[in-house]
Amino acid sequence: MAFIPYNLDEGGRTFEPLPEGEYDVTVQSAELGNSNAGNPKVAIRMVVTGGDFDGKVHVQSFSLMEHARWGLRNFCKAAEIEYGEDGVDEAAFEGGQLTVTIGHRTADNGQTYAGIVRCRRLGSSVRTNGNGLPAVNGGRTTTTAKKPSTAKPTSLPGRPTTTAKGKSTTARR
Repeated sequence: MAFIPYNLDEGGRTFEPLPEGEYDVTVQSAELGNSNAGNPKVAIRMVVTGGDFDGKVHVQSFSLMEHARWGLRNFCKAAEIEYGEDGVDEAAFEGGQLTVTIGHRTADNGQTYAGIVRCRRLGSSVRTNGNGLPAVNGGRTTTTAKKPSTAKPTSLPGRPTTTAKGKSTTARR
């Protein structure tokens, strides 16, 4: 029997999420599984291509609960991954290329998590709102600029927003 001559208490893995920003990514894989709550999900593993974080991996999970499937649907549209009424093949994700905007959220335990807040087809100038659909302003499609947009982001359903008059509301579908 071989002995493994390493102190397993030394070293350790520290997780550093991708900084907030825009990244070109290539999808490596998609894996069907369950969330901690036991709900169906798909975990998309993608790798950053180019820039300071070239080769850094980001994993994004999408809920497959009926009320949340729009997230995966819009990701598929941005990556030009074909899907049908009966679903999508895990293998179809491999090699998909798109540009994602990463945002951060801090959990109750203080851990920072990175997640996709916007996505678009790689090389496309069409921006998308928070749910992955093309952002539209008065019937005109908004295009990306080299500097960050000063436009107020579109609210997601159930998230608090502030109206132009300063009143707090909750976005609805």
